[in-house]
Amino acid sequence: HANGRIIACDPQNKEIRYLLELAAEELKACGRENTAVFGKPCLLNDMLYVPIIDTNQVLELNLTEGSYKIHQVGVEEAAYGFAAAYAENIWLAPSQGGPLAVWNPPTGVMQLVDRFPADVHFAKVAGKIRFFADIIVDGAYLWLLPWGADKILRVNMENGHIETVPLALGAQKPCVTCGCIAGGKLMLGIGTKIKIYEL
Repeated sequence: HANGRIIACDPQNKEIRYLLELAAEELKACGRENTAVFGKPCLLNDMLYVPIIDTNQVLELNLTEGSYKIHQVGVEEAAYGFAAAYAENIWLAPSQGGPLAVWNPPTGVMQLVDRFPADVHFAKVAGKIRFFADIIVDGAYLWLLPWGADKILRVNMENGHIETVPLALGAQKPCVTCGCIAGGKLMLGIGTKIKIYEL
């Protein structure tokens, strides 16, 4: 039957634990007929926030008590797939559809961040307009890595300012599958290659 699992892995002790398993009935209640696809989560205090991809819902899991809630956030077409915590807020980036959003879980207040810069263009992938494949949090900056978008974006989470990052990605419609920042370098997986950029 359909279910959605959240798993914790401790590499040092070689332990894998199931933190939560959602039953099919619960998934149907939140609009999913098939297995839930969870997006990139983030941790804020003792809470794990996990977007449910293409549903505009975020699962809030209390790691101390094991209890959870499913929140409806934003407009339906935004389809948030990535979460990042900064200054007691959760930043939600879309996998497809609408704008970037900042959500404060205790108050429920949600703000949409200004539209993406005019020089950024998005392409259809598998029949849907796709935006981002991954995000990186680096201090107060949120990096949005493109899948269908033609540029990398960097968001200042202090003031919401969005800028394009002038890096040559080497493809008209680049598909960045993953990335990280370490030692002043940005490392991106693009197709079958890993590209390294000096920051």
